[in-house]
Amino acid sequence: MIVRNPFGEYELITIHNEHLEISVMTLGATIQQLKVDGKDMILGFATPEEYLNAEGYIGAIVGRYANRIKGASFTLNGKEYLLTANENGNQLHGGPNAFDRQRWDVEIVDEMTVQFSLFSEDGHNGYPGNLNTKVTYHIDDYELRIDFEGTSDQDTIFAPTTHMYFSLGSEDTILDTKLWINADYYLPVDEENIPHDQEKCEGVFNFKELREIENDYDHCFILNGEHALTAKRENITLDLYTDYPGIQLYTGIFLTNGFHKNQGFAIEPEFFPNTPNRPDFPSCVLKKGETYHKYVLYQFKKQDDVD
Repeated sequence: MIVRNPFGEYELITIHNEHLEISVMTLGATIQQLKVDGKDMILGFATPEEYLNAEGYIGAIVGRYANRIKGASFTLNGKEYLLTANENGNQLHGGPNAFDRQRWDVEIVDEMTVQFSLFSEDGHNGYPGNLNTKVTYHIDDYELRIDFEGTSDQDTIFAPTTHMYFSLGSEDTILDTKLWINADYYLPVDEENIPHDQEKCEGVFNFKELREIENDYDHCFILNGEHALTAKRENITLDLYTDYPGIQLYTGIFLTNGFHKNQGFAIEPEFFPNTPNRPDFPSCVLKKGETYHKYVLYQFKKQDDVD
């Protein structure tokens, strides 16, 4: 079932079934609530103004390119493109006034599916190509699926993602949440969070066995397969599936605006940070006339006893 309501100057679309309920607003195609049997699993604000005044990309779709591009520039087809920088001379999550700050169009596909669309003109924040983006939200039983699509009239760089912060019902800390990440390697970073070459997941970066988060992270893990991650807290289990090559684990180190450090963790399926400047990384080039498609699936389970 779908309900549409005004949300300040925007619109809030709620999809729900017997077990799952999500509310998505037209500002940033942002997930404002994600409830499992009535309990919210993510961080969110009560008004659009709070989202507009906050940092952290709370629940939003980020793009054109998720994560960081070093020096806010890249070369494509022999031409250098200068992007709009918004973090220490680099570009983060598509730059200022990017996907998360735009008003998206919305279409009701069926009683459990909503599609958001956005047009990004050639040259916005430095990117080439007139780009059409679609993000589709679909729920089924205890599952939420997000599909990302894009087409451009020029070769361009494209790799959006969702930036939900999961609390799994906690009101205080996520450091007691247990994680398993399907990765043997991660990308260490410099002081600007730009990655070096991959290293083995050892010590605090080893999540090959389910264990508590405990430390702070803002790192990309290189995935072995589409079952990317399992998170467990109390009687809730979350399994994440995706065909993105990596996943960024960010433990809310700089959360503000009424939230605090470690109150939520973002698990951002993505291409690797700075991919446009790293030919050794999987390519995020979207060719003219081709259609980009990636998916993310969140599968929730409730148990009486979680190890």
